[in-house]
Amino acid sequence: MLFEEMISAGMEAIIIKVAGIGLTTKHLGKTLSEMHSTLMKLNQQYGAHICGEGGEYETLTLDCPLFKHRIVLTEVETVIHSDNAFATVAFLRIKNAHLEAKSPLPDFTLKIPDLLDEEFVALRDAVEVTMPCIRTERPILLPTEEPGIGAAGSRRIGPWVSVCDITRDIREPVVALTIEEEVTECFKALETRLSEFGLDVSNCVNINIFLSDITFFTQVNAVYSTFFGSSPPARACVAVDLPNHIRICLDCIAFVEEAPNDRQALHVQSLSYWAPANIGPYSQAITVRTEIFSQKNFPHNAYTGQRTYLHFGSDWARPGPTCPPRSAIVSYRERPSKSARFSGD
Repeated sequence: MLFEEMISAGMEAIIIKVAGIGLTTKHLGKTLSEMHSTLMKLNQQYGAHICGEGGEYETLTLDCPLFKHRIVLTEVETVIHSDNAFATVAFLRIKNAHLEAKSPLPDFTLKIPDLLDEEFVALRDAVEVTMPCIRTERPILLPTEEPGIGAAGSRRIGPWVSVCDITRDIREPVVALTIEEEVTECFKALETRLSEFGLDVSNCVNINIFLSDITFFTQVNAVYSTFFGSSPPARACVAVDLPNHIRICLDCIAFVEEAPNDRQALHVQSLSYWAPANIGPYSQAITVRTEIFSQKNFPHNAYTGQRTYLHFGSDWARPGPTCPPRSAIVSYRERPSKSARFSGD
């Protein structure tokens, strides 16, 4: 695993912050090699991530084979931010340090780890044998062909409303608009669609934005933020091929709330030790009943952890004509991920 690979590669990294169950001030300053058995035990007992990907600890690399100098800490101080029986939060304040020259390593070669663990090599070989039997060619979009997009569509199933393919009006004659004006027109169209179900944009739990050019993002973001308050929906934004005269396309999923607490948002905007600060007009996550929508687009069931999809007729997809990447839509029914016919961002 990665942890052992870093140690075997000669990386000398020490723990400079602890913020996870089972880790205390006595572990500050210890190397990954010294912490190996402790971290393995915490993983087995509490599910703590061995590499600290859950924020359990942070490290500082003092030396590795690629360094020409090693970092030597000459004065440090232990600072306790909070101390409790569950998880101590403490860090090592470096007050003084210097660089120490290293002798060049003779014939040093950086070892590149194998891409796959041994147990998956056989699986890869089996897939490669069957690949010639699988057609993998994708249709090529010729310069004379334009990507298609259908008319806006919307549908309600239970308390869930899906709206897709929201674009500007491109009926002749096409009026020249700035990108800001186009975003505003799209959101006005979205508001009109939602109003047919007695909703507005504050009922949205997830929005997908498709841009013809990712360089429009800053301008789009500025206008986008004016339509939402303190708990905006989760969001995904990607660049795709769009027809001429169209620079933005919107999809959204909205929820008909019966009580104020039906929809809850995680929208962290201040400095936090437990969640990343939000840098955009979107929530890190929206929870509706048992469904969780994250800024990565796919809804998950809060109890089972499985992805969920909305069933429209005979197809597990969204309603209306096909737009570029299909958005994930929530439902009461669960569908295994391997059967999904679309992908997220």
